[in-house]
Amino acid sequence: MFKIFMRFVRFVILICLNLLYKIEIEGYKNFPKKGGAIVCANHLGNLDMFFIGYKIKRLVHWMAKEELFNNKIFAMILRKIGAFPVKRGTGDLGAIKFAINLIKNEHILGIFPEGTRTIKKNSEEIKLKSGVALIAIKTGVPIIPVAIDRDCKIFGKVRIIFGNPINIVKDKGNTKLKSEQLAKISQDIMDSVYNLLR
Repeated sequence: MFKIFMRFVRFVILICLNLLYKIEIEGYKNFPKKGGAIVCANHLGNLDMFFIGYKIKRLVHWMAKEELFNNKIFAMILRKIGAFPVKRGTGDLGAIKFAINLIKNEHILGIFPEGTRTIKKNSEEIKLKSGVALIAIKTGVPIIPVAIDRDCKIFGKVRIIFGNPINIVKDKGNTKLKSEQLAKISQDIMDSVYNLLR
């Protein structure tokens, strides 16, 4: 019964997005039809995960800030549509382990490495979170860069651009990665996202 309810919720969300925004999808063929992967995107607003999931048939499990789960009803809905909480600014190892297990079970993980909403057009201006680099190295799955281009106004145009998959070599040992290495990998990933906007 609840699955039917959630399908109805998804249907209502899609109808609302269609009524309120003009959505254009580019590069959808780059999204994997099976297997684990990481969706990595820039972050403009709270609707971003819905815009990205607009055409995707597979469930994307988004890392979302813990504060969104304070309301029990909203938290239940978020979890049912694939989101899970992460404590920002703390290096939440529990959330990272959860994310890695999702990928090992061939699910799709969604991350906004900027950690918060931003209107910047250049990743070099932003202090990125290194979680995406750590997860990518530990799992070795493809990273799908996704760029969101919109003016955040109702009835405005929204472009969602899926880029070519990025392959990160999996760390098969117990090497402890330096923070500088993780920062560089995160920067390279987000550069790929912002390059889609040019």
